[in-house]
Amino acid sequence: MRDGHLTVDRNTDLDALRGTAVCLVVSSHFFWIFFPNLVIGNFHAIEALSGASPFPLFNLPFPNVLAVTVLLAVSGYASVVAFAARPVRPALAFDISHRYLRLVLPAIAAGALAYSLSVIFDGVNVAASKLIYGNGIPSWLAGLWSEPPTLHSLAKEFLLGRVTQTTSLLPVLWMMPDLFVGSIATLLGLRFVPHRYNAIVFLTAGILMLFIRPLMAAVILGALIGLFVRSRPTLHIPIGMRLSLLLIALIVGLNPIGSGTGGLTLLEWYSPWLPKAAAWPATALAGVMILLAFLPRPSDAARIGGRLGVPGALALLAAIGRRSYTLYLLHLPVLLTFASATFVLLAGVGGHAVAIAGTVLATIATLAIIVPVFYWLVETPISRTIVRWR
Repeated sequence: MRDGHLTVDRNTDLDALRGTAVCLVVSSHFFWIFFPNLVIGNFHAIEALSGASPFPLFNLPFPNVLAVTVLLAVSGYASVVAFAARPVRPALAFDISHRYLRLVLPAIAAGALAYSLSVIFDGVNVAASKLIYGNGIPSWLAGLWSEPPTLHSLAKEFLLGRVTQTTSLLPVLWMMPDLFVGSIATLLGLRFVPHRYNAIVFLTAGILMLFIRPLMAAVILGALIGLFVRSRPTLHIPIGMRLSLLLIALIVGLNPIGSGTGGLTLLEWYSPWLPKAAAWPATALAGVMILLAFLPRPSDAARIGGRLGVPGALALLAAIGRRSYTLYLLHLPVLLTFASATFVLLAGVGGHAVAIAGTVLATIATLAIIVPVFYWLVETPISRTIVRWR
């Protein structure tokens, strides 16, 4: 990591992985809302799926929880990179408060925006649910925002990350405690554990947390990979090993055992091959393996890019990755308002196929506008203001 070019390439690749993961989170929620019959375990399933394989590779567009574990692992890795790059380390109290406020303040602003949109587009998600699921059928879509939030529910949601589907403004905040505490554990380890013991401490803590708080373990194990790469700046992982890691990660992370794994839910025609208690740890570990599988050397990136023209796509994913937290916070409010309103409007004009096509375009266009605006007007100023308080 001494070479400047190496640092830039590594961070670009890391941002691209983060961008890919957050896009998969968005696609999961989009399909859950507008294509429920295609998603295993989402209330309904078409009869053709009854003979499907116990390992549903066709559910790859919907790996919600698995994609979240990748985001958490990347966050742990990035913490190590950022810690190593700082010539002067601020006070511990500042570091902790900075990390917490960096998560909470943008979330509060996004929650205020979500509430405003819910008032403007009052009940449009319920109207969309009736068109998609039919009248009288309880659905995940209609259940969201179905009750007004209270001060108690808002405090739990934004301060503790404890969300209730019916009252929460941003249900995606369910992972915030694991991200925050995992990042603090990583910070404490980097600050106070002697360098030669860092790796063994992170490995031990990560393994233990897999059975207590698996998502927190993903952050710590991601940091472990960061330590490993820092100690071996010329690290090269053969392509065969990368593909093997990816395949194992998908098999482990998309196991159809329950709603806590990869965004999939077990239906009656599946025979789970992992015990239920192993579901969350398996998915968390799979996210860490995906981070390791997609950790390229700069020379690899340059060679592949020269052959296949990847840099444009890589740059786009990296740009999305740098705004991943904003996209993560805002995508569900957009789906429940602008996207649902578009679907309801077009379904009455051109039918389901036209409504879906228009909704896809409207969702992409809305997110392409609202995410950069929020990032530059809200998230970036918040981060800069917090830093000035140091």
